[in-house]
Amino acid sequence: MNTSPQWLGLLANHRDRLETWWQAQSKLITLPYASVDVRDADFKVAPIDTNLFPAGFNNLDEQACQHASTAFKQYWQARDKQIQHIALIMEPHDRNTFYHHHLAILYQIHQAAGFQVSLCYPSTNAPIESILSSQGPIAIHNLDVRDHQLLIDDQPVDAVLSNYDGTSGELSALNTLKIPCFPKQSLGWSTRHKHQNLLHYEQVAKEFGDLLGLDPWRLSPLFHHCRDVNFLAREGEDCLTHHVALLLKAITQKYQAYKIESKPFVVIKSDQGTYGMGVMTVHQPSDVKGLNRRTRTKMSQGKAGKPIQSVVLQEGIPSMITNQSGFPAEQVGYVVGNKLVGSFLRVHPTGNAVSSLNRPGMQFEPYSPSDNEYGAIWSIRLALLAAYREAQACP
Repeated sequence: MNTSPQWLGLLANHRDRLETWWQAQSKLITLPYASVDVRDADFKVAPIDTNLFPAGFNNLDEQACQHASTAFKQYWQARDKQIQHIALIMEPHDRNTFYHHHLAILYQIHQAAGFQVSLCYPSTNAPIESILSSQGPIAIHNLDVRDHQLLIDDQPVDAVLSNYDGTSGELSALNTLKIPCFPKQSLGWSTRHKHQNLLHYEQVAKEFGDLLGLDPWRLSPLFHHCRDVNFLAREGEDCLTHHVALLLKAITQKYQAYKIESKPFVVIKSDQGTYGMGVMTVHQPSDVKGLNRRTRTKMSQGKAGKPIQSVVLQEGIPSMITNQSGFPAEQVGYVVGNKLVGSFLRVHPTGNAVSSLNRPGMQFEPYSPSDNEYGAIWSIRLALLAAYREAQACP
């Protein structure tokens, strides 16, 4: 992978100064974990999504899982040294074996850190009794909240780690708990909006750029936001067309200023939700008015059938990373507490440099980023800091 010494070299040359700045900033972070999708175009490296309820720990290699175990131990001890028993709240996926594998690895990571862990379904009537793991079945417990405590076999746990992303709404019972419960439910997708996260990231990138005299665009995607959108009814098309035009113009100006020959494009995605649903790529304003019914249907709802009524229009970043087979790839960094514990590559055999790779047919490959991948490392760190500030602004 080629690099641009004009700006990545700036990060390398000021490494000690930046590390001192990061140490001060990272001490503030109280999020338990996150995953960050990073696109690397050589001329810029930036996060395109930050997930606060990550569901891919099964894609990390053994060394990354060991790092995660150490980081979780440090995280929980920093919350309360008396924490021994942790309830892991799962998504209501009773048949998704890939998700079950993720849960099993997250469960084992905590066990390796010395904690007792109990897997808990987000309701009082779990449809399955257990999931499989390499060490045997893991029991699934019903959500049992009484007297401000979450009980497992009538015994209270000390803390809650939620992997339930809130797409279908908050779990009201968790709001009554008087024990540590992270992440807080207001960060779930029933209330969280991507454009708010991007606003925080934009500010963080500016502060970081000011430290070095670096254009924050090198580490930050330009974006716009449209409300009151209904793709099936063709409502909001004027807003989409207008903001696609503005965004393409702004990207073009940056490309011209830095003599970049790539063709600008825009990614339109649901303002809420994950799993790569509700995402499309456009290259000109007229693209949003010529959508066929299949695309409009795809863009009408996200995970769990949640209607898409608001979208983010984000600067498209071409991926210059490929795997050994030449397939386009993007790095996904996993963070525990304030530490990057590992990464993997999301790869798509039928994708290209400008397409979304987070879609059916994607594959995952182990990846160990080197210490000198400054663009990706700082993108992930800045995304984490932005997510922390986002969390602080939530009720």
